[in-house]
Amino acid sequence: MPRVSYAGGVIRALLAAGPIFVGVLMIGVFLFHPQHGPSGWEFLGLIPLLMTSVAVGLILSLIPILIGSFLMATAGINAPWTRLPALWALVGALLANIATLAIGNNPFVFDPALFTLFGLTGAICALIVRYGTRWSDDSACTTPHAIKACAAK
Repeated sequence: MPRVSYAGGVIRALLAAGPIFVGVLMIGVFLFHPQHGPSGWEFLGLIPLLMTSVAVGLILSLIPILIGSFLMATAGINAPWTRLPALWALVGALLANIATLAIGNNPFVFDPALFTLFGLTGAICALIVRYGTRWSDDSACTTPHAIKACAAK
């Protein structure tokens, strides 16, 4: 039975979740509402915000990252095609967007900005975990051609 190690990726993703969230939020502000973004000396306020976001992001993303990494790493043992980074990103975005259902005033109203913010953060964190995940068989079944070869074994 192959083994999987994903602790390194989980630690990296947990520490990066908050700053990634702040970064995606700032990019969104600059793209869609540039008049509300910080300018000049106000950028210095982002430094304490980023430092605080590490702790807050770690706490808020702990459960989704642990659940998603366990499910995807375990799935990668039995089905090598689930090791594809694109699938990890999709699952990360979906798990992160579960939180948006609880945040909004009406969970049945679609808020594209909120879904995009959480989805991009979840996808990036999932890719960080995927980068740090290793399977003992190390079969490199992550490309379409390699998946066919692995399935033929």
